[in-house]
Amino acid sequence: MYSASIALGGAINRPLQDQTVAESQSAEFECEVANASARGKWLKDGQVVDFSDNIRSEDKGAVRRLIIVITRPQDIGEYTYQVAN
Repeated sequence: MYSASIALGGAINRPLQDQTVAESQSAEFECEVANASARGKWLKDGQVVDFSDNIRSEDKGAVRRLIIVITRPQDIGEYTYQVAN
């Protein structure tokens, strides 16, 4: 499974990295924002990500992480983190 990723919006110190993940494995996308209190949202192919037990988000300080616990074919896409302006 191939998931391309890009960070969008303002002030990203460390952008997301492209990943290739085998089906049924876990995937983690991580970026670092300039302002730890900045709000933002995760997008998949330009649409807001629907979180579930299998897809979750974590914020630790300035680090933003999207975790797909068990990848499936429908998870293939371009994931982005967009910082709110």
